[in-house]
Amino acid sequence: MPARIPFFEASESLQQRWRESTASPRVTAQIYVFALLIAIGLFRRYLSPRSSPDHMYGSAAATDEPGAKDETIAEVAEIFIYPIKSCAGSSVSHAQLTQQGFDLDRRWMVVRLREGKVEKISLREEPRLTLIQPSIDETHNRLIIKLTKEGERAHKGTKLGETETVLRPTAEELGKWKEVPKVEMYGDFADGRVAALPESSGRKLSPSEWVSEFLGYAVLLIHFDTTSRTARAAFPIFKPPTDSASWSSHDRGELYRERGIEFQDEYPLLIATQESLSLVRNQLTSALNSDTSQGRPIAGIDAAKWADSSALSIARFRPNIVLRSSPGGAFAPFSEDSWERIWILPNEPSRSKAVLQLVARCQRCLLTAVDPITAEKDPSVPLKLLNRSRMRVKKTASEGGNGRAGPCFGMYAIPLPLDTSAYGELSTGDSVKVRWRPYSTDDEPDRSHLPT
Repeated sequence: MPARIPFFEASESLQQRWRESTASPRVTAQIYVFALLIAIGLFRRYLSPRSSPDHMYGSAAATDEPGAKDETIAEVAEIFIYPIKSCAGSSVSHAQLTQQGFDLDRRWMVVRLREGKVEKISLREEPRLTLIQPSIDETHNRLIIKLTKEGERAHKGTKLGETETVLRPTAEELGKWKEVPKVEMYGDFADGRVAALPESSGRKLSPSEWVSEFLGYAVLLIHFDTTSRTARAAFPIFKPPTDSASWSSHDRGELYRERGIEFQDEYPLLIATQESLSLVRNQLTSALNSDTSQGRPIAGIDAAKWADSSALSIARFRPNIVLRSSPGGAFAPFSEDSWERIWILPNEPSRSKAVLQLVARCQRCLLTAVDPITAEKDPSVPLKLLNRSRMRVKKTASEGGNGRAGPCFGMYAIPLPLDTSAYGELSTGDSVKVRWRPYSTDDEPDRSHLPT
């Protein structure tokens, strides 16, 4: 038989403590404390404005302040990726988002050496860049570079053909390419590598030689150094969330952290709308008809060139995402200036395909003067039209700016990660839900008069 385990009676003091701990008043008090802890947890989880769960990005619904509301009134009309900064863009039907914006957007850039310093080249300095058309070939892991049709016509005496580079070089491949460190961007620096021909390529001209031959002077085509430890920071958040107090510390950190953008000027994405473009086109038509209802006539507009206002294309503004009113909804021109967040919705109402926070206006420069088809410059359109109607402050004096207004078109956006920590995707035709800012935090002067 197994040995019996001896048990000893508890001492009188231990028995007394047990009777006291199980007495009815003590048990009742313990239950009350336990219930109170649960109540506090539920309050912090669901009711406290300062403790929203991660990946919620503030309130699940718009506040009850005047003007604030959530509406599904738009859809994705066009998507553009610009593989080489300032060169022709590629219109796509689907795009994958990363923390830097669209995958492969502004991954390459043209630079030149001047007075011992490497400097970037954009359409502002070299309009002919828009005649270079990069094409993404995922199947063969290639970026194909050639001239646009207009570029071929304008340079028919030059038989450049095509060149190519590796679309997604491995870290080992990238490490073999010549390093171009600390290229000055807008307020910070970026590291690059000179894009090389694929090892199996039969092309005669390297990408840098090809672009140099076309432009007529020595340049380099560089690939953003994805192996560099230098993380570029996007510009500050000039239009912060109105419900930022309800964002978790994790989510606020996600919004305000260094984005690690590539060769973009300021932010990961630029959003525009067809409605806003239509209004600028209407202004162009009115200017050609000598309509002085909004002030003095606008001088310098070429009537023959702009007889058809549709010649003013959205490509001049180089947006990544173009929205339009959905069949079941409508919004006024430049409503996007009053939105603070948009959700890209799936066909099935489960969770969003992507979430974008609108963080700053885009003040336009002479880059918009370049015709994206012909590379001709026109200083009057669209800048003089925007100077007449869309002078807005991007950065106030309190935010470190000069407080002066400039011509604005489009809104910069930052992608926010979904609950899986991925940044999602979007396709043309996707429905879009928008969150309007309350009137109290919206600096759009005519907002309260917009149709609702």
